[in-house]
This record gives sequence, structure tokens and C-alpha cells, in this order.
Amino acid sequence: MIKLFIFLASLVALGAILFGLAVLICAPFHWLAIAFMGYCRPRLVLGRAAICFMAIWVVTVMALPIGNGANIGMLLAIFLTPWPARIWANRAAFRADDVEQRVAAADIRNIRWESEGSRLRVTADKPWREYITDSERARMVATYQLPASFPR
Repeated sequence: MIKLFIFLASLVALGAILFGLAVLICAPFHWLAIAFMGYCRPRLVLGRAAICFMAIWVVTVMALPIGNGANIGMLLAIFLTPWPARIWANRAAFRADDVEQRVAAADIRNIRWESEGSRLRVTADKPWREYITDSERARMVATYQLPASFPR
């Protein structure tokens, strides 16, 4: 029975270590996404990222002992903040945009997936992971595209 318990504990520990490594590898790239989203929509993104960061840090500081809580909380906040912040900001941006902007962003995403050979499609009914990126791309296309009446 003890050997079975040790085996299961080893499996759980191995899973936690692999998950931790995945988070360590992915976190810097998600911070780059937060930086781009913050450039496109600073009022929408930066406040939400700061709130997520502080919430994770405060909960960790309150849950852990006094000496180590602040350091571990800072590390956890650095590595875990981008995920809830991106989700929260994408949904807020989706709710803030009008229907035409949502449809244009969905068209951009569908064209991109179609060019990659994917059969996935998004609609303007619910938000998706890269909404702010696609919305900004659609805004840039609308701003810098030549009108149809322009002589070529």
C-alpha cells in the first residue's frame, strides 16, 4: 500500500513539475502578447493585468508564511498573471466593440485560418483568444487599404 502511495505521489509530483516547466517556458511569450494588447488598448488591458497581478500576489502572500510569501507570491504573479489577464481583456474588448468591428475581426481570423489550411472558424457571436490582435489587424486593414474606386 505504501509503495502504491509513493508511486501515485511521484506521478502527481512529475505532473506538477512538467506543468511548472510549461508555465516557465510559455510565460514570457504571453507577457509579449500582453505588451502588444496594452499598446493597442492600454486602458482596457493594463489595468486588468495589474489587478490580476496584485490579486495573485496578495492571495499568495496571505496564504504563505511571512518570510517566503512575498517572494513566492511575486514569482507566481509573474508567471501566472498573463493567462487570466489576456482572457479578461479579450472579453472586455469584445464587449466594448461594435458589431461591425467584431465581424471584421472574425473575417480576418477566418481568412488567416483558411490560409493555414484549418477548418476552424469563428463568429462574431462570442470572443476568441486572439480577439484584440484580430481587431487591431482589421482596424489597420480598414485604415490603410486603398478604396475600391482608386485607379490602379
